[in-house]
Amino acid sequence: MKFKNNHADEFLKDLWQRINEYSLLNASKNDIGDYIIYLLNKYCVYVEKDGEKDVEKERFFDKLSHAEIEKILKINSARIKSAESNIKIKYADDIDENSLFDDFINDLLDGKIVLRKAGDEKIKFVIENKAKRSIIEAKLKELCADTLDSSFNSEIVTIDIKNFLKMLKAQKNLPKEIESKVKKCDDNIIIKALKSSALGNVISLGALVFGA
Repeated sequence: MKFKNNHADEFLKDLWQRINEYSLLNASKNDIGDYIIYLLNKYCVYVEKDGEKDVEKERFFDKLSHAEIEKILKINSARIKSAESNIKIKYADDIDENSLFDDFINDLLDGKIVLRKAGDEKIKFVIENKAKRSIIEAKLKELCADTLDSSFNSEIVTIDIKNFLKMLKAQKNLPKEIESKVKKCDDNIIIKALKSSALGNVISLGALVFGA
């Protein structure tokens, strides 16, 4: 991880402002640490391999899994969850909602998020990142007047398959080869296929969209 475009100066400027104007040094150790994480997320890039190339990507704390963040920051998963909640409440004012939802779609397409049958017309999946979960919830409310069901575990969410597909169909940045098939897929055929599957079975995005 490194500062993007020589943004170390911007990092220090924001940090000094928080110390000077908001008495950051009087805050708890966790609050100080969370603000530093927030600034690192804002001003740093992480490197991902794309074939033979190294690609610089932004907003590691919003986009990477807890396991990947643990390796970067050398903190445990419980601390990451605590920081996510604290940052969202106290510091985050620049979350790019479209970028986070695009990242969720890309995770689906890359198989990083596993869909499972949760009922005849419902699927469930694990979404660790609280910021992503909030964006999905916001999209669901906006498009379907519905909410995510996470009554048993906040990281395992359940969603009606029709609403899930509605969110996919409304997305504008899908790869072209996927987009046309998503928009043409028949919800009734998908629900029929889901009903015939056993509870808890893995449901691939390809099976949902292509009926394969």
